[in-house]
Amino acid sequence: MEAPILFIFKKNNNLYFYMNYKDLNKIYIKNYYFLSFISEILNRVLNSK
Repeated sequence: MEAPILFIFKKNNNLYFYMNYKDLNKIYIKNYYFLSFISEILNRVLNSK
């Protein structure tokens, strides 16, 4: 998979970098952990001796 990279001229004649991640997002494995779960793990690590 590739992410198309484009340089686009805007109305003010500045050149902007644009990368389209749509195709990469289709195959990307999402992280489904809840923030509460992450904070629980951090508390365990920080409170361990």
